[in-house]
Amino acid sequence: MSIIQAAGSGGGSTGAIYSYSIDQSLKFDAATAGYLTMTTSGSPSSTTSAVFSCWVKRSELGVFQVLWASATTEPNVCGVVYFNDDDKLYVYMDKSTAGSDEISTVTTAVFRDASSWYHIVVVYNTADSTAANKSKIYVNGVQQAVTVTATGSAVTTQRLLADGVVQTISKYFNTSGYAGYYLAEYHVVDGVSGIDHDDFGEIKSGVWVPKSYSGGHGNNGFYLPFSFTEGNSVEFDGVGDNIRWTNATQYDIASGDDFCLEFFIKANLEAKTTYAIGQYATAGPHFMLQLGSGTTGSIYAYYGNGTANNFDTTSYMTTTDWHHFAYVRESGTYRFYIDGVQRHSATNGGTAAFDLSQFNIGDAYPAASAVFEGTLSNLRFTIGAARYGSGTTFTVPTSTLTNDSSNVKLLAFTTSTTTADASTAAVSGSITAGDPRFSSDNPFSVTLGNDNSGNNHDFTSTNLVFTDVVPDSPTNNFSTLNPNFLYWAVANPAVITEGALKNYIGGTTWTTALGTMAVSSGKWYAEFQTLTNTYSAAGILDIGANNAVDTSYFIGYESNSVSYYAANGYKYVSVSDGGSTVAYGDTYGAGDIIGVALDLDAGTVKFYKNNTLQNSGTAAATGLSGTFVFGCSVYGGNTIVANFGQDSSFSAHQQYGSARASDANGVGDFFYAPPSGHLAICSSNLPEPNTIDGTGLFETLAYTGTGSSQGITGLSFSPDWVWIKNRDRDASGTTGGSHCLHDTIRGNDGAEARILFSNGNASEAHYDNYGLTTFDSGGFTVIGDGSLTNANTETYIAWNWLLGGTPTADNSAGVGATPTAGSVKINGANKGSALAGSIAATRLSANTTSGISIVTYTGNNSDGATVAHGLTQKPDAIFIKKRADNSSSGNTGFWIGQHVGLATDPEGDANTFTLSTYTNGAIYLNDTGAQATYSFDNQVDGNTDTFVAYCFHNTDFCKVGNYGVSVSGTNGTYVYTGHRPQWLMIKRADTAGTNWWIWDNKRTPFNLADDALLANDAAAEYENNSALAIDILSNGFKMRNTYGDLNATGSPSNYIYISLAESPFKYANAR
Repeated sequence: MSIIQAAGSGGGSTGAIYSYSIDQSLKFDAATAGYLTMTTSGSPSSTTSAVFSCWVKRSELGVFQVLWASATTEPNVCGVVYFNDDDKLYVYMDKSTAGSDEISTVTTAVFRDASSWYHIVVVYNTADSTAANKSKIYVNGVQQAVTVTATGSAVTTQRLLADGVVQTISKYFNTSGYAGYYLAEYHVVDGVSGIDHDDFGEIKSGVWVPKSYSGGHGNNGFYLPFSFTEGNSVEFDGVGDNIRWTNATQYDIASGDDFCLEFFIKANLEAKTTYAIGQYATAGPHFMLQLGSGTTGSIYAYYGNGTANNFDTTSYMTTTDWHHFAYVRESGTYRFYIDGVQRHSATNGGTAAFDLSQFNIGDAYPAASAVFEGTLSNLRFTIGAARYGSGTTFTVPTSTLTNDSSNVKLLAFTTSTTTADASTAAVSGSITAGDPRFSSDNPFSVTLGNDNSGNNHDFTSTNLVFTDVVPDSPTNNFSTLNPNFLYWAVANPAVITEGALKNYIGGTTWTTALGTMAVSSGKWYAEFQTLTNTYSAAGILDIGANNAVDTSYFIGYESNSVSYYAANGYKYVSVSDGGSTVAYGDTYGAGDIIGVALDLDAGTVKFYKNNTLQNSGTAAATGLSGTFVFGCSVYGGNTIVANFGQDSSFSAHQQYGSARASDANGVGDFFYAPPSGHLAICSSNLPEPNTIDGTGLFETLAYTGTGSSQGITGLSFSPDWVWIKNRDRDASGTTGGSHCLHDTIRGNDGAEARILFSNGNASEAHYDNYGLTTFDSGGFTVIGDGSLTNANTETYIAWNWLLGGTPTADNSAGVGATPTAGSVKINGANKGSALAGSIAATRLSANTTSGISIVTYTGNNSDGATVAHGLTQKPDAIFIKKRADNSSSGNTGFWIGQHVGLATDPEGDANTFTLSTYTNGAIYLNDTGAQATYSFDNQVDGNTDTFVAYCFHNTDFCKVGNYGVSVSGTNGTYVYTGHRPQWLMIKRADTAGTNWWIWDNKRTPFNLADDALLANDAAAEYENNSALAIDILSNGFKMRNTYGDLNATGSPSNYIYISLAESPFKYANAR
């Protein structure tokens, strides 16, 4: 691992919202049982107050995961913060060693978003007499609703940071709770007065972002940034890597010269025989270290042709840790030290001279083809001094070796330049074979758990290595494999572990794991390493396509997907959709690294095997367009590991690979350098969205009626469209709970705003002396005691849109003319040029940032007529409603809906929408029917009738899409929107008798989201209804139900939706 580019310090775009950058995190994996531990020493600052704060990105869900635990001797637990297997957050405290006085605080919310970061803060105050206030839980800056269970006497003191208490991260005390997650910016504050959740984070542009903590930590608090001191080492792959320094006299050892050759080494010396260091030829010279014998860890120090001093290091060296080795000659005696302890001495070879013309590392005896495999750092060759005298021990250097005398003839692997010599002579080395790689691995203190608070409460790491420090962070979120997206083999889903980067499956079926981050333009690169045999594939898939399911095969079979398959080297291109399966490249298997280069600017994808471009550089697929994720597939018993730019070690499976290869923005950690212009798949590289704070374009308000005039406030804008629903009533009509749509485009009729009902086909109406009267700065005003909008004590929800502003006049200019001043508002300004369309819009208000507009017009009964919509591209969804019937047809008018998820897309272009027959492409908003063919008639263009059209097209803020059900059940279908939704409407389109359901982030600000309203019915709100349960996520939504309206399997199944963003995924917090 190497952190090439910190978020916000150059490289990719991080926008303006991060004033404090977090550059790394520590990756924990439950399977490898990694954890940190420390024992507090000394009295705490307080026995009643403390604060815990950390950022966490979950990679495994539905399991017990400890964030922080403290205990004296097991089982005397002082306190634990953890996710339980129900994915709720628990905070436990025990007052006494008896374990009888305890309190447990549990969130009602669940936390199952594995695509982005949560910020968790627990504020402890055991002196508070209210049980729920003894441990307040905040997630992303919001205090959580909790349930509290207390046993025994009140917990008035806490032992979390008492003297002698063991502090543990990612481990409980009975060896459970090992976690699969990433942690960053970890603080525990001991008794510092006034510290709260907002000392660690703040709201910017509607997003909770990190804030530099400036307070103290008290006596026993600590701060873990999870950084480490980057070292300088070089990895040799054992195939042919060799570095040579050449000089006629520099490395000559005269008869009688003392010398010292020392270095740090990490290698498995038992694996093979390697002629690693020095210069050896049959005719001489014969100065060489042989590291390993093929069966034991023996080291041979050659002094003649075939003659050497040797000893076995097996008892002194491990295969995974750094060791210091020193080979010394002093007055004809050769001594060998491992980690500062003499392990062997001999006099064979005496004071022989060695005439070296070069110094090799990796392959010192090319004729024997025994090349070193392992990692070396800080190699120093001194001639004329033994350095370490005749004693049996010495203190091993703890920092970078230096050029401390003229006797130093070679000083290598102390800088980031692989071939550099830092000695006085500074001989320039050269790579004569292979590709030895620089690594930031460090033989000195790897400070994964060092305390930066100043208290020196350093943690000891177990089963964690330096490659577990990765650049995935709260300010630069990287793609991982998505455990929420169950794709193929749904009965036997992928086992996603190791930071959600490893995909494994047992049994005898295929499974596919897909990335959390999708792209629709630009150049992108990811790597995949196979760990087992040839039954694997890597590739891309258009996540925007209908996600119908093929449970038998792998990525490349689905429509709009492409893969490169290991077993035969073939490419698979949308096979199930009539695509191709043809020879493409080499076969590949265990240990091979497959690069996937997606160029959406050119519409191509190419594949690499071990950095060799396949098929002579010809793309595997062309003409690609859509919204793509990278993914990988494996067959039963096989494993593949992804690297989206965060870990070139492939979770330590690739031992010799930290090449410090970054992308074109200087971001990422790749094994091989990405192709020119290709980027790591991370948030800092994603395009800047056209809006960050979605609440500046849309926001939900909840209020209680008073029966008299009241202003409803809380918006950051003056709304152009307000949709109100009584949450309590379900009767229809003026005394009931119908949905009331008001907008400034249709305006008022007298004092009251005109109303349309989404749950009926009635003409536009208004009611004297009650209803919405004015659209205000920051909200709106309602009057009277009518049940639709303001009945006393009844509860309401109001959905509010900012469009282009309030039109102040009707357009009388006619077709093809510049509209009447004030009649057409685009982004707050009057339209100053002619409108398109064969029917002139009467009034129009459009917001091109949100992609939403409202337009009124008068029909002329002309099939194929067009009307301007005011947006920048063809709408992806349109709802048209007749306002009043002036044609004596007697038909008041259904809500005619068109949607890209139906068999026929909405008709129109970048300027207009079309009024015509919609073949199998219409659906009624006020009805439960399925999609159908709509025959052109007066419901969209009746002569002299007046109409209103609500138009939506896809932007960063608005997503109009559809999905098919891949998984029915509480761990159900996942849908990618590219943002964190704040408002969501879904309708099953292929089956009659199904409803239009609406969720929002005010009624259910946290998951589980199980409160919904029917757009097509006046029914009261459905609350805490498991049939409607979904998870709202940082990049989409996931079904947690078996209800046919939302998540029923079958063929065909087609669900259409509109989602409005709270935050774009580039910046979104996990929910």
